[in-house]
Formats: sequence, structure tokens, C-alpha cells
Amino acid sequence: MKALLAIVLITFQVWSQSPDIVQCLRLIESGRSDSVLVILQKSSAKDSPSYIFLDALLTEDDKAVVKFEQLLSRFPSFAYNDAALFRLHSYYYALGSYNRAKEIASNLKKNYPDSPYLKQLDKVEYSDEVTETGETVPAESVQTESKSVYYSLQAGAFLNRLNAERLLNTLAGKGFDTFMEEKEIGGSLFYIVLVGQFDTEMEARTIKKQVEAETKTESKIVKSSR
Repeated sequence: MKALLAIVLITFQVWSQSPDIVQCLRLIESGRSDSVLVILQKSSAKDSPSYIFLDALLTEDDKAVVKFEQLLSRFPSFAYNDAALFRLHSYYYALGSYNRAKEIASNLKKNYPDSPYLKQLDKVEYSDEVTETGETVPAESVQTESKSVYYSLQAGAFLNRLNAERLLNTLAGKGFDTFMEEKEIGGSLFYIVLVGQFDTEMEARTIKKQVEAETKTESKIVKSSR
């Protein structure tokens, strides 16, 4: 019993030293993310939900997805989980994983009916998603129609334009035909790095592994209209 009490006290002491999440969010909103990074570096509560949440907010691309998923799995009662779900939805949407984004949106609506983020979700339209098996899965909210389309590899999605440009230039330097698109999702502007404009999905698949070897992350085939 004493050992259990000691563990509880240690946990409480560590979490009581967690970053002030309200203060940090205000700093991020005012464009002072660097100040929050300093706070996180000095924090001794790196396993607390507040730390993981803030760390995920300041992380880019699929690494942010992993951190938000970890937060939701380990701390299902965390006060800011609706914000975590909303940001996770935005990342999956930006990455072209529309079906996963829709699942998260449904979760958010079901478990957080009073969340202020629901109004943003109502504005989102979902496109068709190309699966790894090569099938195109139509989104329920989009009517299919005959269009001239092309396929690209989505190499990354970033909130920071400089990070997107860095990846864009790296891939271009390796000989890939790259371009960048801006996509506003839930009030956040994402910079999407894409490779190629292929007439068929098979053409896109032929260079998928080459792109992934350069980025060290999984790329996704996305379908767009000309």
C-alpha cells in the first residue's frame, strides 16, 4: 500500500510540473511557438498529457499523427482531446486519408457534441481516396461524375511552409517532378508537397518506393481533377 501511495505521489508531483497548457496555447496563437519549445525542453513532465499534446501541436507531418494517436490512446479523459481529434482529422485529411478523417470526425461528433470544432467539420468536403490495393473508394458526401483526373504522390503535409519547401527542393534535387499546393483545413493552412501528375494510378505506383526512400516516410497516392 505504501509503495502504491508513493507511486501516486510521484506521478502527481511530476504532472503538477506539466507545462501550463493555456499559457502555451496563447503563445502559439500569438506566433511564439519558439517560446513554447523552450518551455517543453525545460519540462520534467514529458510523459504528461499536457506535454504530449503541446509537443504534437508543434510537430509536423505523420510524426504529429503518431503523437496525437498516442495521446488519445493513453489519456482518453484528457480535457483537450476534442482539440487533439480535430487536429488529427486535419492531418489525415491533408495527407489524403479521407476515410480515416471521416472516422475521426464521427468520433468527435459522437463523443464531444458540444465541441466548438464541430462547426469547422461541417465545412469539410471529402474527395475519393485511392487505397493501397489500387481501388478508388468514393467518399459518401461526394457525387461521382466523369472527370479528367490525374494521380500524384503526396510526399508530405506541413503547417510550416519552410519545411514544405525544404522537402520540395530535396525531392526536386533528386530529379522528381514536384509541386506544392495549399489546403485550408479547419482554419489551418497546410502546405502539401506532391510528386508528378500521372495519367494512371499505375504510373504513380512505379515511383512510390523511390519517393519513400528519399522521404523516409510513407507516401500516398491522391487523385485530383485537371
